Amino acid sequence: MGKILTLVRDGLASAIAGLGTERDKAASVYYTEPTIDLQQLVAAYRTAWLPRKIIDIPALDSCREWRSWQAKNPQIEKLEAEEKRLGVQGKVLEARKKARLFGGSAIYIDLGDDASQPMDVEKVRVGGIRFLTVLTPRQLQPGEIETDPLSPLYGRPRDYTIVNGASSQPKVHPSRLTIFIGNEMPDRDITSGATFAWGDSVLTSVMEAVKQADSTTANIASLIFEANVDVVTMEGLMAYVGTPDGERKVTDRYRIAATGKAINRMLILDGKEKYERKSASFQTLPDLMDRFFQNVSGAADIPMTRLFGQSPGGLNASGESDLRNYYDRIAAGQSLEMQPAMANLDECLIRSALGQRDPDIHYVWNPLWQMSEKDKAEIFERKSNAARTIAGKGQESPLMPIDVISEAFTNELIEDGTLAGLEAASTKYGTLADQEPSEEEIAAAAMQTEPAKGRRQIVAKDAAPRTLYVRRDVMNRAEIERWAKAQGFTDIVPDLHVTIAYSRTPIDWFKVGTSWSEKLEIAAGGPRQMDRLGPDGRYLALLITANELVWRHREIKEAGASWDWPDYQPHISIQIGGEIDLAKVEPYRGKIVLGPEMFEEVRENGKPILFEDFDPSQPRDPAGTSTGGQWSSGAAGGKGSGKSGEPPAPGTEMSEEQAQALYDKREVPEGWFVHGRSAQGAGEDDPLETGYVTQMTRDLDVADQYAGSDGSVWYLSPRADANVIAVSDEPEGKIFDAFSRDFERGLLPAALDDAISSSGYDGDDAREAWSRIADSMAPRSIVESAGFWDDPSVAEWAYERTGVDWLNTPDGAIAFNKQALTRGRPLTRDAAPDSPFAFQRVPKLRKR
Repeated sequence: MGKILTLVRDGLASAIAGLGTERDKAASVYYTEPTIDLQQLVAAYRTAWLPRKIIDIPALDSCREWRSWQAKNPQIEKLEAEEKRLGVQGKVLEARKKARLFGGSAIYIDLGDDASQPMDVEKVRVGGIRFLTVLTPRQLQPGEIETDPLSPLYGRPRDYTIVNGASSQPKVHPSRLTIFIGNEMPDRDITSGATFAWGDSVLTSVMEAVKQADSTTANIASLIFEANVDVVTMEGLMAYVGTPDGERKVTDRYRIAATGKAINRMLILDGKEKYERKSASFQTLPDLMDRFFQNVSGAADIPMTRLFGQSPGGLNASGESDLRNYYDRIAAGQSLEMQPAMANLDECLIRSALGQRDPDIHYVWNPLWQMSEKDKAEIFERKSNAARTIAGKGQESPLMPIDVISEAFTNELIEDGTLAGLEAASTKYGTLADQEPSEEEIAAAAMQTEPAKGRRQIVAKDAAPRTLYVRRDVMNRAEIERWAKAQGFTDIVPDLHVTIAYSRTPIDWFKVGTSWSEKLEIAAGGPRQMDRLGPDGRYLALLITANELVWRHREIKEAGASWDWPDYQPHISIQIGGEIDLAKVEPYRGKIVLGPEMFEEVRENGKPILFEDFDPSQPRDPAGTSTGGQWSSGAAGGKGSGKSGEPPAPGTEMSEEQAQALYDKREVPEGWFVHGRSAQGAGEDDPLETGYVTQMTRDLDVADQYAGSDGSVWYLSPRADANVIAVSDEPEGKIFDAFSRDFERGLLPAALDDAISSSGYDGDDAREAWSRIADSMAPRSIVESAGFWDDPSVAEWAYERTGVDWLNTPDGAIAFNKQALTRGRPLTRDAAPDSPFAFQRVPKLRKR
């Protein structure tokens, strides 16, 4: 028996049904290579609205919201300005449209050099890109294809030729082109014709669907003319039309009948004639047209709502999900197609705008989906609630540090643009961490409660009654200072505080006790008001409310303290004197952080009022100022304080005899510094005049050198109420904190910026920048830094940022003249008693 061969093919077939056999008409359907030429593409784009929208809409959507640069604000401004100069957004949009229509396009980047050579982006300098030009495949002829698999150009042309009709046709290296492709080819080896080295037009795969939709629309439009057809039946019609005369009679007959037929006329018929009207039905045509439009929408991958501007059908249908899917498709194309294609252009653009490449610079595509105001408000509420939950509600413990939550939440709001101007405000006023008092500030405030070395100390064993002044210092002083300056205050009180008690009547301090709260936070908001206080209204104060302060005031009064005013109103004195219209001042409404309670004796003329000086027979000044009546001037703390033969304590006055004795022994006591001053032609009475700062040392030889043969040497120390800050060459402390914040924000004074630049450092690490100028900021030799700290911009910056009165350096000190800083005039010895100058003066010492 012979072998039977059976033909097996991959496909569904049925001999009975004829499926897959020669009787199946569908079996003859197959695909062929598309043959749409350039003229057809241009004609379709110019004359038909559907092809034009299919080309334009995705290109427009991929560019209309554009992108957001992620960099420092000055860098962003330069990048956006460079994009605007070159018209990058418009050029990319033009290139995207032409790539979709013609199968490809390119943006030529002109740098003014040899275009046939590979581009070196590292050589691009500021303004290096001269212009951008969009080229189509008709203008850009691909060269020989790279066949080396190890080449980065494998499968791509090694170069391109610009076809311009001239005899000389320049060649362009691919690295100088930003190339966009329409529809990517599946395999370039089997590509032929005009699309070689490019892609297919987007219209190639959708043209059949577009033609079918256009044809259907045209046929439906033609059907309108056949909406109504009149039908007349005539007996013996064929006999009449058989002769020329009969045909004429029939034609004339029905021409006259048609002329007479109208709404206000009549149609006359013979008895054997019949008339009827046939009407075409359009009931199913809209559905039919929608089906063809849906076919086009699917082929073009554009939702009906976007392509045809048509509202979606169906109950509660909004088309939102279709649009979201479409926008996700556009976003994917931006990341996977446009961004890689634009890589070389972006690298050149960054260098052309900034002159160099910051590795942290990048960009993100702005989302196409725009939320409604309601959606934004709901999302903001959810994010806020989430942040509160993480921070801990009520008595719950936070899941992470509050400062971390605050900074992350602020960054999130800046990124999504929920709060307009948040980034600028955050830069201006600082973050939550900036407002909170640092550990150093809290420690410094706490140390002020401890008696300074050499001062009269309270002896617990006798509990002698003393006058009492209790206050809480403001810990977030910087925030309130920023508000005050913005409101026009120019002479802000250096030690912002809230007074709790001011008892001229001596009491036992131990009966008063201390507050339960070492730190008191007054939440933002609540009643706030600006008012003038004092008998002559010189004190411009911010009135606040805090039950803790009121209760504590009452508690101290119940312990026997006096209060010279009818009521107690917590307040913070902002400025003393000055012509400011408080009606135009917006009160500070932010959070206020108060440090621990400070206990001091009530002082007049810089001296404590002691119990033994109390004279109850003298009248009390109701305004609370000294009249010389109730209290007499005490001797404690005056000249010559301290035991005989002992050096005076820092912060107290030094007699001329003590100064001379120390100078003769060549000694500088602990806490004291020396300053050499030439006579300056003023003779015996020349004052200690100074500019912005006074620099001191602990080396008498250096002081002698500056004093010269006819000058004087001064022993100086900070007053007890001075704001003393230490600075070292290590990146730590208040001065470094201020330096770090302003370095990151670009707010350092020019002198510091120049010093950093001169060191050769151009990075963004504050600690490294500090290390480059540490020898000047915290000099090992105060003499070597005289020129640096004498710079007014540096002195003003340090005082404004930290409120420093006295700066201790590794081998000396710098006293800040606040009158010079705020009023621009030098301080003299005569002016010192009425000024807030921060160091004790002693009689000038003549060299022997």
